[in-house]
Amino acid sequence: MFSSPKTASRSTLGFMNEMAFKLRYFIADAGGLRRCDIDVLNHGLRRTLRNRGEYVRPIELVAQHLATRT
Repeated sequence: MFSSPKTASRSTLGFMNEMAFKLRYFIADAGGLRRCDIDVLNHGLRRTLRNRGEYVRPIELVAQHLATRT
C-alpha cells in the first residue's frame, strides 16, 4: 500500500505521516483510489498549512489577522 516517508527532519516526518494518514482515510472513505476525486483530495490537503510545527487552516490565519486589526 503506502510506504513510510523518509526525511532527516522529525517535524517534517511528522507532517508527512499526518498527510499520509489523512490520505488513507479520505481514499478509504471515497471507496478506493479509483473512486476518489484526486483534484478534490489535493485541494483539501493544500488547505492545511504548516506554521512552525503547528497545523493551521488558512481561514484561521485570516481570523487572527482581522482580530489584530480591530
